[in-house]
Amino acid sequence: MGETKVLLIERKIAVSSFLPSLIHKLGYSLVAWVDNGKTALELIQKTKPDLLLVSTQLEGEWDGIQTVEQIQHLIYIPVIYISHQKDRNTLERAKKTNPVDYLLQPLRDKELEIALEFATFKKV
Repeated sequence: MGETKVLLIERKIAVSSFLPSLIHKLGYSLVAWVDNGKTALELIQKTKPDLLLVSTQLEGEWDGIQTVEQIQHLIYIPVIYISHQKDRNTLERAKKTNPVDYLLQPLRDKELEIALEFATFKKV
């Protein structure tokens, strides 16, 4: 599990400040943290992550779901969404990208641990 690389795509520093240490504590490697979709798309070619942990709200012109759609045009990488949004429209949009999970914030350690484990199982 220690070799599994996670790319964190999250705009909120408050959320992302505890996520890197939690990801590491759970035995995963955080390859990078970015706050927008275009940078994430560029980094995927360089870092080759195994999993994506994506906020539905990002900086820049793409939200998290649009970012995942752009990534999926190039490569399949299992996705776990993290979000405060629980409206029907956002959930329906997210479902179309076939994520491993959709976790509501505030995140619980055990929920993230289980979601990461399932995402690792789904990587190609």
